[in-house]
Amino acid sequence: MQNNLIPPGELVLEKLGVNPHNLGADFPNREQRLQYRAVVQWLADYKPKSDASNLEKVRGYLETFHHLCELEDWERAGKILLTRLNTPTKEQLHNHLNTWGYYQEQADIYDRLLEKINEKINNRNFIWDSNWLELGSFINIILAGLGNSYLGIGEYEKAIGYYQERLRLARNTRDRKGEGWALANIALAYKGMGNYNQAINCLQKSLEIVKKIGDRQGEGACLRNLGLVYKDICDYDEAIKYLQESLEISQDLSDRHGQAGTLIGLANIYEVLGKYFEAIHHLEESLKIAQNIGYRQLEGTALGNMGNIYYDRGEFLEALEYHEQHLAITEEIGDIHGKANALEGLSNVYFSQRNYAKSIDYRQQQLTIAKRIGDRKGEGNAFGGLGIAYMSQGKYYQAIESHQQHLIIAEEIGDLRGQATALCNWGCGLFQLEEYSEAKLYLCRALEISQKIGERSGEAYAFRNLVAVYQKLGNTLLALEYCDRALSIATELGISLAKECQESKEKLLSELS
Repeated sequence: MQNNLIPPGELVLEKLGVNPHNLGADFPNREQRLQYRAVVQWLADYKPKSDASNLEKVRGYLETFHHLCELEDWERAGKILLTRLNTPTKEQLHNHLNTWGYYQEQADIYDRLLEKINEKINNRNFIWDSNWLELGSFINIILAGLGNSYLGIGEYEKAIGYYQERLRLARNTRDRKGEGWALANIALAYKGMGNYNQAINCLQKSLEIVKKIGDRQGEGACLRNLGLVYKDICDYDEAIKYLQESLEISQDLSDRHGQAGTLIGLANIYEVLGKYFEAIHHLEESLKIAQNIGYRQLEGTALGNMGNIYYDRGEFLEALEYHEQHLAITEEIGDIHGKANALEGLSNVYFSQRNYAKSIDYRQQQLTIAKRIGDRKGEGNAFGGLGIAYMSQGKYYQAIESHQQHLIIAEEIGDLRGQATALCNWGCGLFQLEEYSEAKLYLCRALEISQKIGERSGEAYAFRNLVAVYQKLGNTLLALEYCDRALSIATELGISLAKECQESKEKLLSELS
């Protein structure tokens, strides 16, 4: 069977400068000869089955890499690592493992290289000859790759550790561009944890560096990420300001990737604000760019976001169509994270149509993917979605169990926003079981976390849910006070919750009168 995913083995051997018919002369050392013979066998003779997974299709490359590591032949090992695959995204082998969700296999590669480097550095007699300098040039790739691997599965503390190593290296070598990059990635990990102040602080430092060295592309990326952080804390004016600045830089540089990503960020904000015309316009622009440059992953993301907008508008048939297109693209290019997002979108649409069985089925598929690839944050989010679906079916104990699983995972990975969401949903489940005092405790904990991290939307929903609890506990005055606070935040943010809070306030006032 022809494996079209990777270049032919014979061609790769030629590029590596390994002649399978001349191993004895080229490598007189017996151990070397055995290792290079294994390299030849994995590249020229390994044939995966027709229905093999993507991982099995590149198994020959991965095994070749490990044999070259044993030989400490870093130049050839690097060529294997950086080989571009025959996929729509044309990514390098080590990056494609991330796209496919093979995070552990990706981490194993980087760990292997890092282990070898540390072994040599700790040897006082070690001299950095030309071969080892070749490996040294991969250190940035290794540290960045390890950070990205752990960021992808929600292991934020580990990701930060590797990014900080990259930051120290950049500072020691006076690599200002690398320093700015490392700070920006540390910020992304803090954003994932819900530690928004730290994220903003790191991004501001990164922005200062990239401006000073004239790295306009880095400046655009920093501004874009700042906009996304401010979006998460519902400061939409600041978010739009930063994203617009990022968009202008991307347009000046003709950076189509950055332009499309920023347009999607702006669309997400306009969606939250109910400005659907603006949101759709920005998504159509980003979709056009993605299709023009052949960026299938971004095309799928734009389609998924379009599905979310039609879902918000209650136009479920259109929403399903866009999410199904997104799903098809993710399956075509092997984008496992994107597939999980598409399944989540489909689950949400069927939930709104009260087709809970189908909604739960898609959530279960999302959960299966998250568990398989070790994506802890994705796993927690899937449990949260299942809990909401079970709640709507009246399966309150099952719902609480799912929210409990979400909370456990969020606490393990330090996801503060996830913790607040899980606690709020758990409190709602207890409310349905008429456990009002206990529900109050969970909702108050959710409120405390939301206020701590500055997540205004979560704060508003916690206040709204506490209104119902205090009504049941007979404390109408406190219920009214919390209703006013929820209404104030929702009005400030311009979200649909404001209408519901206004109606609750009128009912509470009529009760008091």
